[in-house]
Amino acid sequence: MKQLSLVLALLLSLLVSSLLCSGCALVGGGTEHDFGSASLSGAAQAARGDSTQKLRRGEPAKPAHAGDVGWTPPPSGSGIGSVTSSDTYTDSDSFDDADRRSSTQAAHHASSPGGEFHPLLGLVFSGGSLGGRSYDGFGGLGLDLGGFIASRWRADLVGSVTSLNFAGQSVAGQSFNNEMELAVDLNTRFYVTPPHTLMGFYPIIGTRIGTLFWDLARPITVTENGDPKIVKSDWVNFVSFYGGAGVSLMQIRHMHVGLNVTGGVKIYGWQTNQGFSNDLLPATGFVQTAVETTYRF
Repeated sequence: MKQLSLVLALLLSLLVSSLLCSGCALVGGGTEHDFGSASLSGAAQAARGDSTQKLRRGEPAKPAHAGDVGWTPPPSGSGIGSVTSSDTYTDSDSFDDADRRSSTQAAHHASSPGGEFHPLLGLVFSGGSLGGRSYDGFGGLGLDLGGFIASRWRADLVGSVTSLNFAGQSVAGQSFNNEMELAVDLNTRFYVTPPHTLMGFYPIIGTRIGTLFWDLARPITVTENGDPKIVKSDWVNFVSFYGGAGVSLMQIRHMHVGLNVTGGVKIYGWQTNQGFSNDLLPATGFVQTAVETTYRF
């Protein structure tokens, strides 16, 4: 049952990540576009003042502008809680003091053979770096909703807000402002050490879906169905896959404090909400350090 729970969690993570193909942001649906010659790099160059021309559909792609975007209207349109062990222990000669302490700790930390679930609620502080010269790094704060699905298996759903910084010398850094990510993680871990120990060690794997938002350094003009349109901001979806290891610095009955280090790959969508083809943000690797503080019910 433990292995089955892990497999189901991973399948669910892949199913959630497939939402990336829907063209919707993490916080809601986007506008449908008929993509012409528009490119994100061209829009970025126009936003930093490299072009004074209006962007029109159908013109050959030029470094100084992004082309035009055509537009079409969108169609209308089980009792989770802590369980207290009912087992009691007496001062009989069959248990010495060490056995009694070990049994009590196991009752607090381990799941029962019937699949007892112990929910968790906590905060996650994270920071790290992305590959390539286009990024200066990132840092964020997340809310963790998770639980022990078995004595040593744990699954977590983490919603996070992250500040991402483009390098000042990059095209994105000179063209975009106020970069921010909203993301949802689903990860699983297996504790190598017994649950009753004060400290623990675990490998961790997971997936993340999210949306990167930004404002343009200066508004740009595009033409949709022959009408001019001012574009001031945009966003693009992404999906990440990662793995790593962590340590529980303290794991007592109601509190878990730990740290983990993960690395993986981040893949951005091929088009943005405003209809620009993404030729500016390729897939990139990343390394992240996260500090967790969770309350165990």
